[in-house]
Amino acid sequence: MRIFAAILLLFCVFAYGQTFTIDEAIVENMKYISGKIASGTRVVILNIESENQNLSDYIDIESGMFIMNKTKLTLMSKNNLPNILRRKNIKNLDEIDESTALEIGKELGASEVIFGDISKLGEIYRFRVHALGVAYGEVRGMQSLNVKMDEVLADLTGTIYKPDTKPAPQTSTTAKRDAEFDDLANLRKSGGFGDSQSAQAKLEAETNDRNNYESSQIAQNEIETQTETYDSQTSASSPLNATKQTSGSDKKTEAKSRFLVSFKAQIYSVKFAQESDYFLTQYSEQTVKVPAYSFEMGIVTKDGFRYNAIFDNGKGNVGYGVYFGKTTSGKVFRFNGGMDLGLWKVSAQSLEKITDATAYGRVKQNLLFGGPRIGFMLGYDFVFLDFNMKYYLGTFGMHDMTEYNYESMSGFWENFQRAHNNGFSAIYLWNIGLTFTF
Repeated sequence: MRIFAAILLLFCVFAYGQTFTIDEAIVENMKYISGKIASGTRVVILNIESENQNLSDYIDIESGMFIMNKTKLTLMSKNNLPNILRRKNIKNLDEIDESTALEIGKELGASEVIFGDISKLGEIYRFRVHALGVAYGEVRGMQSLNVKMDEVLADLTGTIYKPDTKPAPQTSTTAKRDAEFDDLANLRKSGGFGDSQSAQAKLEAETNDRNNYESSQIAQNEIETQTETYDSQTSASSPLNATKQTSGSDKKTEAKSRFLVSFKAQIYSVKFAQESDYFLTQYSEQTVKVPAYSFEMGIVTKDGFRYNAIFDNGKGNVGYGVYFGKTTSGKVFRFNGGMDLGLWKVSAQSLEKITDATAYGRVKQNLLFGGPRIGFMLGYDFVFLDFNMKYYLGTFGMHDMTEYNYESMSGFWENFQRAHNNGFSAIYLWNIGLTFTF
């Protein structure tokens, strides 16, 4: 432990006694401060106090350039600083205390505030920096370095510089450090920062461009997020588009294929037209309602496509088929449309009283192959009231009969040869019942 303490003491003495040029000191101090602050933190260099304003401005600008180009910190602009100082009745930043400085840093949008000062000590200058957290005023880091006179510092302070006739050989450490801030020194020597006010304007312009870009990116992300939210809500509220995209809890119900079972009552509307050329007697035009029951079973895919088998049965009719269609999504209201294909036999009997003593019967037997269907479902989640309109197409055979009960076919064959007609058949029907999806 004693050996370790001695080594640490020698290192501190060496570091304290080492001197840097002004450019080297700026780099060393900013490297130290940036290592104490998390990446992406918004910082502002509030004030570098000095007896020479040119020197303060130079350090301020060069430090800002290093933070922007060599670190992952975000440098905040000080464009609004004059307005803040005027509102707080502050004429000089050198007059403020730490609490006021933190308030100003917060108004500038920074999370960390960097202070500094540089003062003459004999033949050298002492350059100190420290950083404070705006939220609680905690100290993030403090460092102090010795600065020796060189051409840059002499030019900034108005001092006559007399370099040694035998300059000390450049060490490998110094050469490495020179390489790290070589871009800053070249920029200064080329006249880019010869005037401190011009340099301040350039730095603030670059800072504003960077902040404006980040603000535009944030605004663009917010617009895209709002647009996506609006699109998802609009799709979910529209019955025709709901199968393409659902939002919120609808995704949970529409994200997978579901099993479907339906129980419905239905009525076929069979038309008997006036005809005298084919039958024994003239009938008036009639429409007979034929009741039946329908059972359907199938699936609804996550994309809204519906496939199910159809089983129809009733007095004088029977049918088997399949349904192919599309069903919109929604918890309460859904549309569906598609096509029924299969084979249906629908028989209907029409009776007409000719005289008080005579009644005549006519039976129409339809062989149907399917047709279009449209409908809607009204309910909640898995149980719906299901209503559909259909139109079935096929052929028919119509015959006179001499009995009331066409099921016995009594009198059918006697009148078949002289009282019958065949042709194209079109029957509409509607059904209503309950549909369950699981």
